[in-house]
Amino acid sequence: MKRQALTEQQYKRANKVMFIILTLCYLFFAGIEYTNMGKHDDSTMIFVRFGVYIGAILISAVVLKALGKRKIGMIAMAVIYILAYGTLVFGNGAGTLVMAFPALIGFMIFLNEPLMLVGCVVALGISIVKTLMLRNAG
Repeated sequence: MKRQALTEQQYKRANKVMFIILTLCYLFFAGIEYTNMGKHDDSTMIFVRFGVYIGAILISAVVLKALGKRKIGMIAMAVIYILAYGTLVFGNGAGTLVMAFPALIGFMIFLNEPLMLVGCVVALGISIVKTLMLRNAG
């Protein structure tokens, strides 16, 4: 059975909802960095990661405005998110691994199996690499 493509209006609504979900995720990521400022000596990297999240919000807003009615907008927001998520995970402890799930669940609104599959595989890959890094560091 062939899956129906979303209409422009459906993409517009779905992309708008995903922008809200992702913005909340990025703000939460930035909050994690803010709480780490007093705990670590390397505050420069914290500011860099903080900048990545602010940049992700701004780029996602541009994507929403320019490509909000198209499938490419969905893909662009997914790629931006996975880059920001990787930045969060590799800059912080193991507890941040669970932060992939709100966005991955949110991306289900597109009913796009390849997007979900790639998102889950990349999030799993990031988790495995981070786990190996933590195991080798301890």
